[in-house]
Amino acid sequence: MKSKFIFFIGFVLFIVAAICSDGYFHPDEHFQLLEFANYKMGGIPGEHLPWEFDEQMRPTFQVLIVYGLCQFMKTGGFFDPYTASMILRLFTAVMMFYVLYFFYNRYKNQLNSTKGIWWFAALTFLLWYIPFVSVRYSSESFGTIFMLAALLLYDVPDKQKGNILNSILIGLFLGVSFISRFQMGFMIFGFGAWVLFIKREKLSIILSMLVGFVLMVGIGQLCDYWFYGSWVSSAYNYFYQNLVENKAAGFGVSPWWYYASLTPALVFPLLGIIIVPAFIYFFIKYPKHIFTWLLIPFLVIHHAIGHKELRFLFAVTPFIPFIIIIVLERVKWMKYLKFFKYVFWIINIPALFIMSIKPAYDNMEMFKYIYRHQPKSQVYYIRNTMPFMMYQFELTNKPFVKAKDLKLAFFHQPGFHPNPIDTLSSLIDTVRNSSEPIIFAVRTPHFIELYKQQFAEAQINCKVVYYTYHTWLWPINYYHWINRDDVGAWTVVELSKK
Repeated sequence: MKSKFIFFIGFVLFIVAAICSDGYFHPDEHFQLLEFANYKMGGIPGEHLPWEFDEQMRPTFQVLIVYGLCQFMKTGGFFDPYTASMILRLFTAVMMFYVLYFFYNRYKNQLNSTKGIWWFAALTFLLWYIPFVSVRYSSESFGTIFMLAALLLYDVPDKQKGNILNSILIGLFLGVSFISRFQMGFMIFGFGAWVLFIKREKLSIILSMLVGFVLMVGIGQLCDYWFYGSWVSSAYNYFYQNLVENKAAGFGVSPWWYYASLTPALVFPLLGIIIVPAFIYFFIKYPKHIFTWLLIPFLVIHHAIGHKELRFLFAVTPFIPFIIIIVLERVKWMKYLKFFKYVFWIINIPALFIMSIKPAYDNMEMFKYIYRHQPKSQVYYIRNTMPFMMYQFELTNKPFVKAKDLKLAFFHQPGFHPNPIDTLSSLIDTVRNSSEPIIFAVRTPHFIELYKQQFAEAQINCKVVYYTYHTWLWPINYYHWINRDDVGAWTVVELSKK
């Protein structure tokens, strides 16, 4: 497979993932961007937003983009939240592919073998999780995209001399990276230190980059003023709440070796085990490389902070293929990758395909069906299996707490109020007393094993109008490997009296 074909397949998968990957990888991707914009549009009260809203600690540059897109669609009379979120993912996907493509072309010249360059391309674009992660309209994605853009704009061969305007643009890109995700400040610090101490750049270039950075941070301040209604420093509030007040620790604390222990298992079988030693080797053997200066501050701080999540290190992802390959070339181990090739095709390719076509949040496809096909129907659900919001019961087995838990209002019709029921008999009574069909959202295993037969015995017409892909697997549920309580498998049923 030639590199050009890898680029073509990669681009197609990025676009497919952007179209298919409805929902979010992590709740922050939804609640602190889409719901913040929804609040500004009057679609949800502030008390239904995350606690970060009250602390005024989230940057709002990306919120403004969502708001602008949605308002434009509403003005044109064609607003649909699922189309809007898809456009945002497509926008992110194209930008991410663009910077990764130039990242590959810029740094492939530092590799010594054709085989190494091929693996660099394959791992950059076709590793199983790359399209899925790359299309997320999230702070992690924007922080990574604009950090790479700044890096690529600066780290060019010496014959391509920089100028003042180019340097200001670099600073602007660094600023966008920072006001999208404040943690990128640690990588930006490493970039600045490298430019100052290793590159020993001219003062005029450094000051020009600083001007661009400060200008973009100022734009971020204006965005925060627009959103919060007062002059606040969301960056200061973010670090104060998470580091001084230590509120991040309330979401869990992990040991310093958490990332190193999970990386081998989650990045890729066999390949993952060499990532940590490859990084250590690279930092030792290439102490003046710009990647070393970028990554060490970023990784050290994230290892030191108690609350850890793998998504915090998404910005490191583009550097992994290059560092692995250059280290394998230096230690003359490239020949062993021929054994890994078969694992790559057998395991990686099916996983790549599945991750590119699946929704990020399984419930989202059900929401889309109800929004588009049953916008005015009365919708019912079994209490304590609430599919229409992200709330503490499903996460920690605690009861739902009104006004503190998080509603997925952005993806529902205005005024959408699903109705909880305690028992199936009460639902049957509701159907019998209704002159119109009603909609029942139920977990697929429960419907198949429990409710379907009871509806038949009660003489209730039961028409399945939607089900998730999990239903395809139900006939082969030997030994109950599909959990009856799988929160991602839903069926939507239209019920009416005979």
